[in-house]
Amino acid sequence: MPRLGLMFWNTKGTQQAGKFHLDGGENLWQTHDPDYDPDFFPLSGDKERTFGFKDNHYRYNNGHFKIIKQVDGKFVKGNFIKDAEDGDHLEDVYTTDFYANRAMEYIESKASANEPFALFLSLVDPHGPNEVRSPYDTMYNHFEFSMPETTVDYINSNPSPPGFYGEVHKDYYKINGIVYKSRSPTQSAKYLEKFANFTNFESTMRNYFGMVKLLDDKIGEILSTIRSQGIEDSTVVVFTSDHGDLAFEHGRLNKQEPFMTSAGIPMIIKYPNHIKEKKVIESAYSQVDFAPSILGIMGFTEKAESMGMEFDGVDGSEEIMNDEEISNDKSKLIISYWHDGRWIMALKAGYKLILNGLKKGPTMFDLRVDPQEITNYISEKPIIVNYIYGQILKWISSNEFVPTDTSRSFVNDAEYCTDSPRFFRDAKVVKRAIKCKWASNNPENRCFRGKGAVAIACPTTCKDVMPCSCQDVKMQFKLGKKLVTCSEITQDQCDQVAGIKETCRMTCGECN
Repeated sequence: MPRLGLMFWNTKGTQQAGKFHLDGGENLWQTHDPDYDPDFFPLSGDKERTFGFKDNHYRYNNGHFKIIKQVDGKFVKGNFIKDAEDGDHLEDVYTTDFYANRAMEYIESKASANEPFALFLSLVDPHGPNEVRSPYDTMYNHFEFSMPETTVDYINSNPSPPGFYGEVHKDYYKINGIVYKSRSPTQSAKYLEKFANFTNFESTMRNYFGMVKLLDDKIGEILSTIRSQGIEDSTVVVFTSDHGDLAFEHGRLNKQEPFMTSAGIPMIIKYPNHIKEKKVIESAYSQVDFAPSILGIMGFTEKAESMGMEFDGVDGSEEIMNDEEISNDKSKLIISYWHDGRWIMALKAGYKLILNGLKKGPTMFDLRVDPQEITNYISEKPIIVNYIYGQILKWISSNEFVPTDTSRSFVNDAEYCTDSPRFFRDAKVVKRAIKCKWASNNPENRCFRGKGAVAIACPTTCKDVMPCSCQDVKMQFKLGKKLVTCSEITQDQCDQVAGIKETCRMTCGECN
């Protein structure tokens, strides 16, 4: 967004209004403005901190307020609806209304003066605290909600929670997931009820729907304003977001997880006579692609280059503006991560690989057949896993990425990520009995034998081509003079026979 603003700096109309949580610490402005408010930018318009937007009068840097108004030129804010004062009309001071109304005023002023403009409007809702003004607070009271299927599966450990979930009180807050020691199916209903009561599930969802409905109505009013001003055909309108909301999916609230309901965001573009109506793009795009793509749509790519602008993302304008009704560039790959090293994710052609720095196994989702992201396909797609894993390692290396928690790493360094010392044998892999040393001579080829079975047996040897996954060795292995499988191993053998724990990791309880 800052670079988009700078592109239009010399025009008469660039405005950013609303939430702008991109300007770092609260105290950056104290030296600039004697009337400093840690939540709002000053009115001084200091060019160095405006990010290209000349008018930042209505921008704020902290908080998610429900009430905002101006009194004697200063902002008065409230975190909750109850903070509105007697005489306030919620249709004027509720945050969604306040900022949408300012946007419409701005559009009308620029259109009436026949001036071009670039407006970045950042509306907060839907966002916590989960409340909304009347009549939207009761609009969905007749709806009945039930816990999502993904949460029911999680609470029953079907399948077990993915490795990137982390540890309670360290990697996520207790309220951000269902926490309990036993996942016995007989206890699942009890814990679902407890979770629902603790989080005010039904009330939260009704208010969430209300916030979305209000947002939808105000966006409709903004579009009507553009239309009434006669500038619809020459105006590019983009609807997007900074993040999603899990909203109880996967036993979670809020964001910060690599699930689609958290990391996935809308990207709806309206540009009459330039972008095909109802066009659908299924290619993977990220927020870093936003600026070059929008500038490309507007025909400003060469101008941006002449100004020395370089973008981390790609220009998707050609795909956005072509005549295809459904477009899917399967060659495109995007990478996202959580800064402390809890997880890093890559998405390509519907496959999502998630590594974590918590010394737990990786996760592979196939969004084409499992859009709810329930099943881990890590051991079923070794070739795809290898390719995406290689892209992640390449990105980490080229960007010299180090998690803020320096104790974390995305390479195979968990305790169970050690080669099995046993001889193993599988006719589909090799005719004779072998050890992991055999794979070290040509890991790019041999680690994939048996659909990745060798990589599972030899995670240290294969660490540069496959992420370590805590699984039992799939092949038969030698135990005395016999060939056995992990399904035949007893706990006594786990404890007493050398090399069994490194071979039958799940059976011997090494994955917990």
